[in-house]
Amino acid sequence: LNIAGGGENIQYNISGDYLNNEGIVINTGFERFSIRPNISVKLRDNLTVNVNSYLQWSTDNPTVINGRDVSPNISIRWHLYPAKWCIWT
Repeated sequence: LNIAGGGENIQYNISGDYLNNEGIVINTGFERFSIRPNISVKLRDNLTVNVNSYLQWSTDNPTVINGRDVSPNISIRWHLYPAKWCIWT
């Protein structure tokens, strides 16, 4: 899924995806949701600021190992990339 738009001075792009992969063993599998919002703002003719970020939520249900029940792994990640300043002379 992708949504993009904006005007002369502001552009945005938001993309996301969902994955649900059922394992071949009962109660195993992997599920992930992620979203990536990006924005670009032109402050002046020679100055533009870009901000990019990434958010991911995932759950991993591994199988039983050596008769031990392995708990599901849940992870949440968020990355905010440093703003990029573009200056032209």
